[in-house]
Amino acid sequence: MRYVLVVLLLSNSVQADLNKFAREYLGVATQVKNLSYAFEAQKISELVEKEKRDWNLSISETITDSELDPGPFSFEAPGQETKTTVLSVQKENLYGGQFNISGTLFEFDGSSRNGTPTNLKTYTQEMSYRQDLGSNFLGRLSKLQLSVQEKTTEYQKEILNSQKSKELVNFINAYLDFKRDVTLKKLAEEAYKRSQARLNLVGRQVRDGLKEKVDLLSTKNSHFAQDEARKNAFQQAFASKNLFETRLEKNVSEDEIETYEIKELKLPKYEIKDLENNHDIRSIDKKLDYLNDEIERTRKAIFPTIQLTATYETNNVETLDNPVPDGTFGSDNVNKQIGLNVVIPLGFTNERNALKAAKVNKMYADYEKKITKLQVEKKFSTLISQLKILDQNLKSIVSRYNLAKSSLAEYNRLYSRGRVSLDQVIRSEEDLINTEKSFVQYKVQREKAYYSLLDIYGELTSWFL
Repeated sequence: MRYVLVVLLLSNSVQADLNKFAREYLGVATQVKNLSYAFEAQKISELVEKEKRDWNLSISETITDSELDPGPFSFEAPGQETKTTVLSVQKENLYGGQFNISGTLFEFDGSSRNGTPTNLKTYTQEMSYRQDLGSNFLGRLSKLQLSVQEKTTEYQKEILNSQKSKELVNFINAYLDFKRDVTLKKLAEEAYKRSQARLNLVGRQVRDGLKEKVDLLSTKNSHFAQDEARKNAFQQAFASKNLFETRLEKNVSEDEIETYEIKELKLPKYEIKDLENNHDIRSIDKKLDYLNDEIERTRKAIFPTIQLTATYETNNVETLDNPVPDGTFGSDNVNKQIGLNVVIPLGFTNERNALKAAKVNKMYADYEKKITKLQVEKKFSTLISQLKILDQNLKSIVSRYNLAKSSLAEYNRLYSRGRVSLDQVIRSEEDLINTEKSFVQYKVQREKAYYSLLDIYGELTSWFL
């Protein structure tokens, strides 16, 4: 499916402050850093899965001093002392096999019975390899488990990208609200100054007998209203400033914010693009990838455990000498074993329940993908419609603003000549103020819609970085 992307042409000078703040926010903000914890934890889980088949060295030593009665079928007697020292190295591989090599030194010191030597030293060396021929044949379960971890990491990365992009949208909206309110504060201050100048003029004219006192009363009433609007604009700008500073985690001066200028805007261009890079859609696709592997892993686990083991063992027994040299591999005392072990769970209850759970998770993810695609498409459609209307309104509002300024200037000129009433002048002033406010509101909505489009296309973060 293909869509039309509206590309809004924004001047570099207007966007310079936002670029600076956005890069700073992405680099240092605690909110952004907190988002990466789940991704970093999953990277560790993947690393654990990869590294758990590393070489393992095991060393143990056991000393026994026993006074137990050994019974009639043992040469051992009470008061025996033994020491067992074991050194072994193990290594699992990804293909369902395990290699093990070990050396065991057993030393016995006790009382003699029927001519049995009181001191014995035995050294045994063993090498074995165990291969899974059943459910994990050639490591198919191990490989799938590793694949699940790797794909889960990709999923968490896409989730992180999505969350960062949405947090950036919220940050940009906070910035645009701050910029809007700073602009409205500036406009309110200008309107207040015009009102003050009008009040001074009418006051002089009333004192000179050129105007009626009712005009002065109306002018004062309008002036008080402008003063209230100015104070409200100051308070709103202060509140927006605090919200923006909270997100940026630093103080910002209003002088760093470039206010909006009411002027003619360039027309937007259109570009055909896909939704394939949308973070939400990509993340649910990544989720389905690892859930499919999880289903395959649990399905193949419903199979008997079959293990083939081959062992090569040598030993040597001495009463006085060191038994180690003649007990190592290559000696004449050799034992070779090969064995097959089969374990069949009756009913495979746990494995079947695990498969059911994996299928339920996959079914839920399928539903999630369907609703996610629908939400993204509807949001995109809404933004396109909104942008088209905003483009038209912005072109219209600039024309209306120029007309409102000219109209107010003309009404002031005619009022000074006594040809129009003061009420007409005040209404013209209010029309100019409302036109200015509408322009700022339209401009903010348009920019918010633009950055929301970049978020939908998965391009917002990279656009700033």
